[in-house]
Amino acid sequence: MIQIAIDAPSSLTDLRRQLHSVAEQTADYWSSLEPAMFFAPIGDAWSPAENVRHLVQSNRPVTYGLRSPKLALMLRFGFTFKGSRSYAQILDVYRTALSGGLKAFGRYLPRPMDAEATETTRDELVAKNRVAIEGVVEGLDRWSESSLDKVCVAHPALGKMTVREILFFTLYHNAHHAESVARKLAS
Repeated sequence: MIQIAIDAPSSLTDLRRQLHSVAEQTADYWSSLEPAMFFAPIGDAWSPAENVRHLVQSNRPVTYGLRSPKLALMLRFGFTFKGSRSYAQILDVYRTALSGGLKAFGRYLPRPMDAEATETTRDELVAKNRVAIEGVVEGLDRWSESSLDKVCVAHPALGKMTVREILFFTLYHNAHHAESVARKLAS
């Protein structure tokens, strides 16, 4: 069983550190799975590989948003002066949505895999996700503490969020999938 250690981040520095840590911890976990287990569905649920593909598909738009001009994001999604909700509040929102039946949809559904269940294909997919998470970290270079709490973006299911809130979500989302797969494989 895996337990991803996340200390509730509050600052830009905390977010960078925690995202690096989650990238490393989840890559280690995914890489520890034998290829046959990594590519096999877990009952009716996605395989670990499909979970990783979903994460790649979810992390890349965050990187794209962080690299977009702030003005373009504000014109498209708006801005706020209310600030951001806490990490714990974002987790509550996400967990409530999950308990209400939230499922991935559209472009966030992993496409069927044609790859052979080999160590190389597993490692390539794990590396793609690590690069996607590190892309989020690199995208933070253009942001200040205050802009994280003013500029809004849209989560496809959870609605408008500040950039800080989408980063909280991204951090937890990556850990959540690894922990969820570990629980399913253990049972």
